[in-house]
Amino acid sequence: MLSPNSRFHGSAFDASYATLVPRAQLPRANGMMQTVWSLSGLVGPAVAALLIGLPALLRQHSELPTWMSGLSNGVPFAFLIDGLSFLVAFVILSRLRVPSPLQASTEDQPRRFADDMKFGWQFIGARRPLLYLLLTFAACNFLTSCIGILEPLLAKFTLAPDWQAHGGTLQGTLAALTIAGSAGGVVGGLIISAWGGLKKNRVLGVLVPMVAMGLAEAALGLSRQVIWAVAALVFFGLTVPFMNAHSQSIWQSQVPPELQGRVFSVRRLIAQFTAPASTALTGVLAAKYAPSGIALTAGLLLAVVATLQLFNPALRRVEDANLAAQPSGEMA
Repeated sequence: MLSPNSRFHGSAFDASYATLVPRAQLPRANGMMQTVWSLSGLVGPAVAALLIGLPALLRQHSELPTWMSGLSNGVPFAFLIDGLSFLVAFVILSRLRVPSPLQASTEDQPRRFADDMKFGWQFIGARRPLLYLLLTFAACNFLTSCIGILEPLLAKFTLAPDWQAHGGTLQGTLAALTIAGSAGGVVGGLIISAWGGLKKNRVLGVLVPMVAMGLAEAALGLSRQVIWAVAALVFFGLTVPFMNAHSQSIWQSQVPPELQGRVFSVRRLIAQFTAPASTALTGVLAAKYAPSGIALTAGLLLAVVATLQLFNPALRRVEDANLAAQPSGEMA
């Protein structure tokens, strides 16, 4: 689960790089950011494992430096490196100039935090297509956040006959499942970065991958072999950059730059509040039902929800130019 600090960071970051990149290149920049997020999920665990095991490695090889060999494990060192990475990021950011968007007017810039949040809610609520897009993502997060809980259960129970028959281990199977989604995300991010995404009807670039994501999650639930479970998760991860990059491009085009900070923070709140509820519910359901059945049901539900939204006329208007110019207090 993301920390509260990451919520502030994410909202600020989303609003900032839209001012650094030419408008025509935003879809490609969004794809590049999706690649970075996926790459961190792929490389981060491997680096952490290396750092944690470093003292044991040093004790086995006397020719290597011994200054860390006295530690039972490298967890403190891993935390130290993690903390230093924030310091490096701070130094780099302090040397950059991130332009602030021009203020529309003093009346449009509330000074109190509560007023800022209220403005974000009103802006989204007054634009039904954006609200429908946001609620669709909230449903998607609810139906996919269970995967992180289900992966260990699938590896231990559903896939056990397969990896045992092939001389595998639970740890290796779980590692393969964990890496698969990030690997797919890196590939999807590279594709969307090179392609740049749809130039119009971008909502199709959100909903069609979302349907595919649901089917991939259902395929994970049906998998009884490790190779097919890994393939399902790779395909699942592949859809994420397409979906997120197109969604981000829609929001960046429909929300004026000077309002994005306030609107995007509320957007994240609505889209992601369902993830903790999904995690809690999955834990309860997994105690009574097979994890494969939960994944299958959640995936099919997501595919149905996204398919129905393809025929939602209000959502299909989410890129209308009049929507961006509409006063925040006027209902669409």
